[in-house]
Amino acid sequence: MYDERDTIETTHRTAVKALYEGRKIVPVRKGFGCLALSDCSERGRLTLHTGNWAFVGRDYGQAKVARHLARVLFVAMDRGGYGGADEEAFPDTQASFRRSIELPRNPHMGGVALILKHLVDDRDPRVLSSQCALTNAVKCAQHTDSMNTGATGTMISRCGSHLRAEIACLDPDIVITQGGHPTDTVLGSIAALRLIREFAGPSRGRASVSGTERLVVLATPHPARQPGLKWTRGVLPQFLLDGIALARVELASRLQKRATKTSA
Repeated sequence: MYDERDTIETTHRTAVKALYEGRKIVPVRKGFGCLALSDCSERGRLTLHTGNWAFVGRDYGQAKVARHLARVLFVAMDRGGYGGADEEAFPDTQASFRRSIELPRNPHMGGVALILKHLVDDRDPRVLSSQCALTNAVKCAQHTDSMNTGATGTMISRCGSHLRAEIACLDPDIVITQGGHPTDTVLGSIAALRLIREFAGPSRGRASVSGTERLVVLATPHPARQPGLKWTRGVLPQFLLDGIALARVELASRLQKRATKTSA
């Protein structure tokens, strides 16, 4: 059951809902209006769960990094092939993700919670859960009865336009990508983005920090697929800790410069 933190209207929540309505990607089981649906379902040959809301914490934009306010956005892969997201009202999604950050029950949300704890100043899960946003690079998912969805190239490409619009709408200070195709879409969508540094683990796993004059992008593996990420014990692999540490430094520097210009 959701509470006031999930139902209160905020500027960013209102903007995201308006964006979804304008693009006809409001999650519904029947009557889903996305113009790419026919292409993504391969003219009806694929059974898709259609659409899922983004999570926008009530206090999105209030996370503090080195005491500066920051907008923190995660970009994940999809909601998995079990379905259900296309039946959720907006507050249902907000409650589900908020609770999953406060008390993670799977590797994905365990990874989100751990990254937040190392990136921002606060450590209280009930505070962290309201300060970030999370969206999926692919909104629809193939029905597989498992977490694997096999998102096709068409789905990734067509949803890329929705993701770019969401990033513009939420105007984050840092984007944290989780997994291969979210990283490819985000890195390929932001003009003037330059690589700052890459971090590689001893086995499979790689992170990178890139930036523009005002934005930082931290590219990470998907938590569920990363050896050494022991989310139940609060352990992140060293290469990811190093990437988060650098992203924090780069983000704090940009926020400080912005604050100095504003006060000048």
